[in-house]
Amino acid sequence: MMLAVAALTTSAAHAQTLTYDQALRDAVANAPGAVAGRAGVSAAQADARAAGSLPDPRVSIGIENYPVSGPPAFSLSRDDMTMGRVGFQQDLPNLAKRHAAQAQARAVIATAEASQATKLREVRLGAGQAWIDLAYAERRLAALDTVLLFLRSLPSAARAAVTTGSVRPGQTLTTDQEIAALDDRRDELMAAVARARAMLARWTGVSAPEIAGDMPAIDLAPARLRDALSLHSDMVLAEAGIQRAQADVDAARAEKRPDWGGRGSLSTP
Repeated sequence: MMLAVAALTTSAAHAQTLTYDQALRDAVANAPGAVAGRAGVSAAQADARAAGSLPDPRVSIGIENYPVSGPPAFSLSRDDMTMGRVGFQQDLPNLAKRHAAQAQARAVIATAEASQATKLREVRLGAGQAWIDLAYAERRLAALDTVLLFLRSLPSAARAAVTTGSVRPGQTLTTDQEIAALDDRRDELMAAVARARAMLARWTGVSAPEIAGDMPAIDLAPARLRDALSLHSDMVLAEAGIQRAQADVDAARAEKRPDWGGRGSLSTP
């Protein structure tokens, strides 16, 4: 009994009330998938800054006609044909290839942002569903407790009525059976409350969440839903995938075009 009281005291000490909006905000802030998605967007944006730029130039240094035999062997000054060489080379990819690389980078960013939006939507849906499930489970449990409180007052009155002869004994048995059935139902509701609370804790990161505030207002106007369909994160992600595929096709075509290159060298005796 003391352990149970201690557990209840610990749970109450760590309890945190959450409104529906607070649950959504906490879920978005704490979800590991959301953090990873933001990192993916940042990485795509960083990579895009170099997309389509010219490759780094290459510098080469060498010695020509270096003697390895005879009197001038291993000398840089005894043979007039020995020269030092410094070379410079710059590759110039064709313009179509550079434009395709830039389009690919933009498509990668769009895909990462759309993927992040989809993950955040899933997080908000999970947290919102868990909050609503917990709120309704607690309300059903409270309503059932009210009914049970009323029914548990009936058997004593019914037994008194049996003693006076105004009620048959079988009627008290019916009341006891109804109370037992509702007790079983109460156990089911207690389990539902525990499951919903655990799911809300999983999404929000709050160890012992408690429901606070009103139920969210749900707007199911068909016209508004149709207008918002194009902004749905899954639709945006699909569109980003199409753009990325088109950018890949353009890049493959650009690979077939010839590139240019610049080269220069300086030799000194």
